[in-house]
Amino acid sequence: MAGLTHLRFREVWVILNLKGLYVESTLTKSKVVKYTKDKDKAKTFKSYEEARMMARTLDSVQAVGHSLKRFFVENTVKTETNKIKEKKQDKIKKELSSFLTDPTPVSENYKVWEGFW
Repeated sequence: MAGLTHLRFREVWVILNLKGLYVESTLTKSKVVKYTKDKDKAKTFKSYEEARMMARTLDSVQAVGHSLKRFFVENTVKTETNKIKEKKQDKIKKELSSFLTDPTPVSENYKVWEGFW
């Protein structure tokens, strides 16, 4: 599921303790774990396995009772294909805007072509 970049939403996992607080950061220099009430500040994991492994680590080091919760967030990952498409679209927009702002009348462009026939 994490590899499907064309989807509009993606699945993320967060860890909660027994009090319902979200894990904000883990295994830093100063603390083993930092909790927050705000869901938006919670540390997200891309896969269930990764989140479960961290929850088990916290259960063994901090306290037993960490659980996982799944959310769906808007997918902001852009693939290389999407980046190439955006570059092509930008190029077309620039060419179109330069064509529309070109002060040369259309009739003059046709005169140039008439000389070749």
